[in-house]
This record gives sequence, structure tokens and C-alpha cells, in this order.
Amino acid sequence: MRVIAIGDNCIDDYIHQGQKYVGGCSVNFSIYAKQLGAESAYLGAVGRDKNGTLILDTLKDRGVEVGHVHILDGKTAVTEVALVDGDRNFLGYEEGVLQEFVLTDEDFAYIEQFDLVHTSVYGKIDKNMPKIADKTKICYDFGNKLEYNNLNMILDCVDYAFFSYMREDDFIRDYLEQAKTHGPKCVVATLGSNGSIAYDGVNWYRQGIRKVEVVDTIGAGDSFIAGFSVAVLSGNSIQECLDAGARKAEETIMHFGSV
Repeated sequence: MRVIAIGDNCIDDYIHQGQKYVGGCSVNFSIYAKQLGAESAYLGAVGRDKNGTLILDTLKDRGVEVGHVHILDGKTAVTEVALVDGDRNFLGYEEGVLQEFVLTDEDFAYIEQFDLVHTSVYGKIDKNMPKIADKTKICYDFGNKLEYNNLNMILDCVDYAFFSYMREDDFIRDYLEQAKTHGPKCVVATLGSNGSIAYDGVNWYRQGIRKVEVVDTIGAGDSFIAGFSVAVLSGNSIQECLDAGARKAEETIMHFGSV
């Protein structure tokens, strides 16, 4: 199976620890998917600076294809992160050259070669969703942006939609039921320490969490989505996909940095 993650990258700058880690939803997904056995590629934009080189070198080292990454004059994106009892707190963000990222005709031809595209609200390619949806499957991470401006348009295009919430309650169940009416095969909400739920239009599925030592929660959602998506492409049931996502997230939160 071949998957491509399109959109954001950044350097996560842990200001209190004085450490920098490669991150960003799409970069994280591409690395996690490769770790899970998929052929994986990343497509986005980095600057001609040390941080851009670090991102590209890290992706190459992890076996992720980067031949179509746009390398632009300017700075690579940076997120300032502080850890409080293992929980990430985002202090600031500089988008850098990502604000200039635009898919080309060559990029579209390349994307068609993949079985699944991953992107997110930070991916910079919302307007391209209809064109991509005609060619391949899409999984889309809305995070906690439950009132996202392009929500309905995106839901009309994607196969798997992921949201982040706090717990299972009437609100999130109603929300997912409404989201499913737009056409995704399955809609999923990760619920932090309360596990995850999914809805396929007929049945509800629930997945709890297992106790692990939490070092850093950054990347947990991205790794869950990667685990779920690779399991989907492998032909697993939705329940099995939820379990695969949970297992990958557990692995991620036991170390510093997302990847």
C-alpha cells in the first residue's frame, strides 16, 4: 500500500528543554505510516534553512519519499512547545514558507499514484479536495476544529474524517451522525484519555485506552490516525482499526517529540 501525507510540517521547539524535534500533522503521519509497513511519502514546503534540512533529512532517514517537497526561499515553520506534566502546550507558531505552498500539475499527477492521501486543517489544500477525491481515498484530520469553515465541503470529499473531543456524550454522537450524512465511509472522534469512538452510518464502535507511562502527548492524534488508516488499507474492520490506532498512539506518547 502507498500513502502520501500532504501539508504541514514544523520544528517543535521545546523551549524549556532546549530541544528541537521534527513535527507537523502530515510529517508525523508519513513517518508513522512507514513504521507500520506502508510505502509513504510527504508533500509540503520547507525553507532553505537548517530547519528545512533537518525535516528533509529526518524524513529520508525514516524511509519516507520526499522527492516532490517544495523547497522555497524563507523560513521553515516553527512551533514553540512547553510540557506540563507530559501534556503539550503550544506557545507560538511561525508558519514560514508553508503559507506559500500550492499544489502544481506535477504534484497532482504524483498524488494519483497513492492509495490514500492524508491531510488536515493545516494542510493548505482544502480547495483541492474535490480534484483529489476523484483519484484516491482521503483521510482528513479536523482536530478540535468542530466549527471549521470548510467543514461540509471537506466532508463531501473525504472517506475518513477524524475529530478530537474530550469524552463521549450526546453532543459528539450527534455531531458525528451529522458529519456522516455528507458521505465519509466512517467518522471518528479521538477522546484523549477516554479512548475513541467511530460511526459508519449503521453501527457505533468504541475503543478504550491501555495504561502506559506518558512522557509527551504530542503526536498522539497523528499516530492514531496513521494506525487506523494503515489498518483500513489492510482490510481490517473498523473495530480493529480503532485498536490499531490506539496501539500506535500508546507507542508515541512514551517518548519525547512526535517522531
